[in-house]
Amino acid sequence: MQNISFKNKSARMFSNGLLSVVMMLLFVVVANNGINAQSGLSKSNLPDPKSEVAVTAAKLGVELKPFNSWDNAKVKSVVTQRLALINIYTSNPQDLYKLVYYTNILEDMQYSVAPEITTVTRLLTASTKINNSAITNQFIKNTYNDLINRF
Repeated sequence: MQNISFKNKSARMFSNGLLSVVMMLLFVVVANNGINAQSGLSKSNLPDPKSEVAVTAAKLGVELKPFNSWDNAKVKSVVTQRLALINIYTSNPQDLYKLVYYTNILEDMQYSVAPEITTVTRLLTASTKINNSAITNQFIKNTYNDLINRF
């Protein structure tokens, strides 16, 4: 009789342990799905169409690139090179725009902002700071395309 109760006790302990493992796995799956949903990423690594970066891209007519599609070191190198070509004492509004745009991108990347996001969101930031009629949507789009085609 004791052997039977021992087996039942072992079976009960095993089933409780198994239940705990299953509950833990369920928690991990649910938590992981919640994190993925909060990030706003779809399965194609593009942001949610309602996100700020997607709305900005649509407004300016620029193409969003999938996250993690660019090498961060190369992006920093290219942006730094483009920045070095600009005279910091310029009064040309388009050069000033690029100066602000490239500087903001580099600052964001120091804080681990994805280059695929900052290259889009900073288009409007620079436009707001350099409030000039020479900064048209077409100029902004050309600046963006010129930059990303170098990555």
